[in-house]
Amino acid sequence: MQNLNISLIGFFLSSNGLGQAARNIAHSLSSTSLSHTCININHNGAGSDSEFNEKCSTYLPGQINLVITGIDYTELIAGQISSMGVGKNNYFYPYWELDRIPSKVLNAISIYDKVIAPSQFIANTFQKYLDYKVPVIRQPVFIPQHIPVNRIEGGVLRIFCMMDLGSYVARKNPKGALAAFLMAFPATIKNVEFIIKIKGDRDLGLRKEFDVYCSKDTRIRVVDGDLTREDIIALINKCNVFVSLHRSEGFGFGPAEAMASGKIVVATEYGGVTDFLNNFTGYPISYKMTAVKEGEYIYGDNQMWAEPSVLHAALALQEIYNNFGRAVKRANNGRQLMMSKFSFKSIGKQFQNYFERNQSAL
Repeated sequence: MQNLNISLIGFFLSSNGLGQAARNIAHSLSSTSLSHTCININHNGAGSDSEFNEKCSTYLPGQINLVITGIDYTELIAGQISSMGVGKNNYFYPYWELDRIPSKVLNAISIYDKVIAPSQFIANTFQKYLDYKVPVIRQPVFIPQHIPVNRIEGGVLRIFCMMDLGSYVARKNPKGALAAFLMAFPATIKNVEFIIKIKGDRDLGLRKEFDVYCSKDTRIRVVDGDLTREDIIALINKCNVFVSLHRSEGFGFGPAEAMASGKIVVATEYGGVTDFLNNFTGYPISYKMTAVKEGEYIYGDNQMWAEPSVLHAALALQEIYNNFGRAVKRANNGRQLMMSKFSFKSIGKQFQNYFERNQSAL
């Protein structure tokens, strides 16, 4: 078998989810015998991450390219690759949250030999448009070697929610998570706390709404602005429950990383999270499909996504509050699943097997 050199192309220096996805895949390949280089694409307005400052290289055509990005950047990156020279083989590792793909995106991905999906949800979406079986190599997740015991500190159950406002407020639906908290725990219940971490500028009035809630209810707290990854992990570690009442997730980094850290995960049972969230590993929340409204999401015309049940989520939070030990068992099951199926080493091995098996066939 000839030595394979993989050019990973993505937002390596960006602090958003796409940047973390690219960095995690690089870490996965580092656990294998595959040679790889990291090619950064600038992402204006996404914040910066310094981890790969010294690890990124200049693009060289003729390598095996693996492009890691959201489909809204597909045209831009495909154009750049075409102008600089395509790879020996070109693979697309796309992130997308809806189940239909615009025609202009489909035209742009014609430069790729194959699409590799980070989740079954994304694979199912692309499968509708491609004439080959779309393989799934799931997004790798950082698994902390040691985690604090998930216990109720000071007698207060802490529930955590987070979002990057650049990911669209309607899709992440933090107001749904807050509504579930308020429904589950009336003001007479004092030993609970709802913490939301937000960053970004496109808040559509969300900050003001949450400020009003905070002024009326001391159980609600907002943590605003950019934090280091270490600070975010420390914040999550202080909480017991991670809530994501998203309307869709291509993969679901937040729930996945929380599960890997031994947190109790409550999330909409739609999108990429269904690869790891079930009644054995967490609390999947029921939903009804609803139309994406104008302006709620990119390429949202004539699209559908999930509307999670606030009542079901509230009941799940009450169940956790009343049976915390049972909930922790589910969280422990979830962490075991992440360790066995989503670790850098596990996913790296899948990438290596895939590239070695397919290199000579293309």
